[in-house]
Amino acid sequence: MQSLAPDSPDSTDAEEERTSKTSTAQPTDEQATHAPDKDRIATRGAKSDTKADAERPKAQGQQAAGNTEFGQAREVGAGSSTTEWSSMPGGNDPHQRLLLIALDGATPELVLGAWRNSLRTIARLAERGSYGRLQGIVPCASLPAWCSLFTSLDPGQLGIYASAQRPNHSYAPPAPLTAQSVHAPRLWEILSRAGRSVGVLSAPLTTPAKPLNGHLLGDQSSVHNVIAYPPAFAQQVAQWLADEPPISPAQGSLLEQQIAEIYTHTEQRFRLARRMLARTSYNCFVLFDNGLAQIERLLWHTLDITHLRHQPTHPLAGVISAFYRFIDDQVSDLLELLDDTTTVALVSACGAQPLDGEFALNDWLIAEGELRLRQQPTQPTSLTQSDIDWAATRAWASENGMLYLNLAGREPSGCITADEAEPFLQHLTERIQALQPPAVSTADTPTFTAYRPSALYASVHNVAPDLFVVGARPGWRTNALVGHPDLWHTVHTAALDAAYESPRGLFVLYDPQHPGGGREIRNATLYDVMPTLLALFGITPPRTRGKALV
Repeated sequence: MQSLAPDSPDSTDAEEERTSKTSTAQPTDEQATHAPDKDRIATRGAKSDTKADAERPKAQGQQAAGNTEFGQAREVGAGSSTTEWSSMPGGNDPHQRLLLIALDGATPELVLGAWRNSLRTIARLAERGSYGRLQGIVPCASLPAWCSLFTSLDPGQLGIYASAQRPNHSYAPPAPLTAQSVHAPRLWEILSRAGRSVGVLSAPLTTPAKPLNGHLLGDQSSVHNVIAYPPAFAQQVAQWLADEPPISPAQGSLLEQQIAEIYTHTEQRFRLARRMLARTSYNCFVLFDNGLAQIERLLWHTLDITHLRHQPTHPLAGVISAFYRFIDDQVSDLLELLDDTTTVALVSACGAQPLDGEFALNDWLIAEGELRLRQQPTQPTSLTQSDIDWAATRAWASENGMLYLNLAGREPSGCITADEAEPFLQHLTERIQALQPPAVSTADTPTFTAYRPSALYASVHNVAPDLFVVGARPGWRTNALVGHPDLWHTVHTAALDAAYESPRGLFVLYDPQHPGGGREIRNATLYDVMPTLLALFGITPPRTRGKALV
C-alpha cells in the first residue's frame, strides 16, 4: 500500500495539470459581467453598510478589550501563569495586533493565480507581505482541516476526522462535533491564556461558547439564537441584528435564492466584524466565513473547463468570480479600520476542486457481500436509517471515505477476528484501488487509494476508521448512502455538489513592521500557520506539527 506523508508537497501531477487548465479558463474582469438576471445576485450588498454605520474610530486603541458596552469580559488567563508557553526573543510585544481572515474554500489557484489582478486588496497584501500555497490534510474535509490549521496538530492527534465522529465502538449514529470535541488549544485560546485580548467571529466548532479574554460569537449563532461569550456580548449582537434593515425575500430560481442567501450571510459576518473592530481594540481578531466554499459547491461546473459536467453557458456563469471580488471588497472595508501597525493574515485550510462524480461505497460493500441489510432501500438513504444485519456485516463506511471493520471484541456484534483483520484490510485495499468508473478509460491510474490512519498521521486518537478511501485523482469521492441505482453517479443534482475540498490552501501575511516585499513561501503546510502567527506575539506552542514561516 502506498504511503502518503502528511507533510508532503502538493499532490499528484494529474492534479497540477488539471488545476492549471482550470486557471486558464477563468473569465477576465470584462468577461465576468453578468446577465441582467444575475446582476442582482453578483453585486448584492457590496459596500452597503457605509463603513459600519460610521461607528469606526479614527484610530485603533480607543477602548480597551473587555471594557465596552458588551459588558466586562472575563479575563481568562490574564494574570495567571503562562509558563506552558515559551517566549521567543524579540517578539514579545504586548501591543502586537493581528487580524486573521479565514476564508473556507479560498482556492490558491484563483486567489494567487488566475484572478490575482482582479482581487486588488488581497493582491496588495501579498505584494507587500509574504504569501504561499498550503499543503493540507489527507483526506481533506473542512472541519478537521480548520481544526488542524488552528491547532497545528493533525486530525489523528486531534481525533477529529470528519464533521461527526463515533463516540465509541457502538453502532450508534456518529455524534456531531462541537467546541467540546476540540481538546487541543486553538490560536485564540493560547493568546487568551497568555493574557492577550481576542475577538472570534464564527470560527468552526466554537459552540457552545467557551470563556476567553475577549469576545466570541459561536459558529452556530443565528438571528434568533445568538451564542456568544460573555453573555452581555450576545445581547449586543442581538441588538445589532435587530437594528439591521429587513431583508427582502430573494427572487428567482431556487439556485438564485441560495446564492442570495450566501451573500446575505457573508455580508452579515463582515458587518459584525466591522462593528466589533470599531468598538474594541483586540490583540487578535479572527473572522471566519464559508461563503466561497458554498458558492463553489453550487457553481464550480460553470467555471472549470476540466469538469465532467462543464457548463460555460450556464445562466449564472460568472457568479463565482463576482463573489471573490465581493470578498475582496469586504476585506478592503475591514482594513480601513486598522492602524498602520496591525498585522493582517488571510488563510484558507482547503480550496475547491471539481466533483465529477461519486462512488457508492456502501452499496459496493453490499454487492461484495461485506455489508448486509435486512431490507434494501428504494432510494438513497443514510446507513444510520437502514436496517443492518450487523452479525453478517464485515465492513461499512461513513462520510469522508471512512471505512470500518466489524471487529470481534471491539464492535458489539463483530464477526472478524483479530487474526483475520490484517489480511482482510489488505484484500479490501487491493479491491478498492482496482475500482474504475465505467466511462473513464484510465486503467493505469487508480480512482481511489486506501490509507491506514497510521500512514497519514503522527498518532491516532479517538475512534478512527480502519481505512480512509481517498480519491487518487481529482474529480471523484465516495458516498456513504445506500440505495443508489448505480454504484457510479455523475448527474448534477441537489445531492451531488459541483465541487469538493481540495487539500490545497493559501496563506497571505502582511506585517507592516516587517514587510515581506512579495516573498513567496514554498513547501508550507497548514500546520505552519498557527506557529507563524503566534511567533508575532513571542509565543511558541508546546506541541505542533508545523513551524514558523517568517
